[in-house]
Amino acid sequence: MAVNLSDTNISFGSLKAQKRLGEKMMKEYRKNYPQYFHSNTMVKSFIIRHNGDRAFKPINKNLQSLADRYNEEIDNVRKRYGGDYDSWDSFIDDLKRAVLSENAANCGEQAFLMQDVFLKNGEEAHNVCMTFYTKKDKIYGNHSFVVSGLSREADIADPKTWGNEAVVTDPWSNVVLGARDAIDYFRKILGFNPKYHRETFEQADKINVGDYLGYQQELRRIELWAQMKQHKKSEL
Repeated sequence: MAVNLSDTNISFGSLKAQKRLGEKMMKEYRKNYPQYFHSNTMVKSFIIRHNGDRAFKPINKNLQSLADRYNEEIDNVRKRYGGDYDSWDSFIDDLKRAVLSENAANCGEQAFLMQDVFLKNGEEAHNVCMTFYTKKDKIYGNHSFVVSGLSREADIADPKTWGNEAVVTDPWSNVVLGARDAIDYFRKILGFNPKYHRETFEQADKINVGDYLGYQQELRRIELWAQMKQHKKSEL
């Protein structure tokens, strides 16, 4: 599958409109997937958020055991999909079967499924991975999410260029937020500390979004033409 960016049609509108779109797409997503998948990284983020809180110390061991069990489920999921695919749809079909078989998915799997909902509805959305590094350039943590409403001049590597209408839709954390607020939220729940960490943003699309949306539009035109043709036949 193509992984390069393309010039695509961007939907311009207000931040509120983009949030409404994100909320609508999240509702569509929830029709097919659970509110919360089993996710070892979600449990670990909970441990990070409450690190040092004495009230949570007694249950940290149980939470770590839960994270270990969910990690095994995620490993099983990832054995069921992957490799080369001849189309985005075949990739998504495999991924969907895999996560539902175990009721387990981390942010990466959920971001692809969320992106698919946008694309199937003819809406542009990109998969982005933010990664935190220590001062020794070791990965401290990362998170994948979907962003829509990007400006035409947007550079995925620099969120400051994404524009005021960029919205993050993230089923893993169950949020639909303006991009700036979302990034701040992810920093908080993942334990980012600017004194010790640096962050990067990378495009994680497994598809040329513009080409796929064009393909979907062509399919809709063919379907409409076939319906009109059938209607004319029925009138004869």
